[in-house]
Amino acid sequence: HRGLRSTSVNLCADVQMGSFYGQPAFQRRFGVEQPDGRYIIPANWQTGIQNSITVGVLIGLYICGYCQERFGSRRTYMAGMAAMICTIFIPVFSTSLGMLLAGSFLMGIPWGIFRR
Repeated sequence: HRGLRSTSVNLCADVQMGSFYGQPAFQRRFGVEQPDGRYIIPANWQTGIQNSITVGVLIGLYICGYCQERFGSRRTYMAGMAAMICTIFIPVFSTSLGMLLAGSFLMGIPWGIFRR
């Protein structure tokens, strides 16, 4: 379990979106242009993306409790890792803030499974 836990901690640390909001390339791609020519990510989108992760984690915790009792810890974690592999590509290749929000929500579900 040690390797699995360290992997999930690394995934959580590497993919958190909060650090990207201030990056100029991220702002140009997803931001809204201001009258002075700068791009910003609107606060409502920042809040929505961060909160969608939390909602996904809560759902993942609920799923984890049921699945661990029914299938066992090992199978539950393996399914969580497979789900993380699948869902991580959504925010990586997102083309809009809505897609980024959906991907963050879906990634939160496996994170919830890892947090049990």
